Amino acid sequence: MVGLLKRRFSLQLPLNQSRQEFALAYAELLSNQSVTKTELELVISGLIYRDKLVADIRNEIPTSSLGYRLDAIFDSPRRVELLLAAIESGKVFPVASDDLGMEIVPASDSGEFWVPDIELQYRFSHEVVAWVESAQEEEVSGVFSLEGIDEN
Repeated sequence: MVGLLKRRFSLQLPLNQSRQEFALAYAELLSNQSVTKTELELVISGLIYRDKLVADIRNEIPTSSLGYRLDAIFDSPRRVELLLAAIESGKVFPVASDDLGMEIVPASDSGEFWVPDIELQYRFSHEVVAWVESAQEEEVSGVFSLEGIDEN
């Protein structure tokens, strides 16, 4: 379901926009979709888990000039376990990730790792996560809003 949700959004998100422009466009996109609270929570929790995974295995990357993307994890959550098991068994990160179809890509100018599609180079704000956690289990697309989000 998460893979379907990700694919549903991935080709429609704007590129090269400010955080505010991105947030407004993303909110508009969600308002035009049939998105449930559960689906949104799955996407957000997936992104948070990916961020944790990046932090956990960052030391396995050979140089600071390389980053990696983990979009394949959405399609196969078991790849996380397989990746960590391969690293623990002695494989270096680039080999282990390549075996699992995770492409090594250049890091962003800020030095942070990026992932494509639904997240692009932005992160959900704490306010959005808190709102999703407190929302009722009904369709949220009609009331989803990121008004007031700042540029930072």
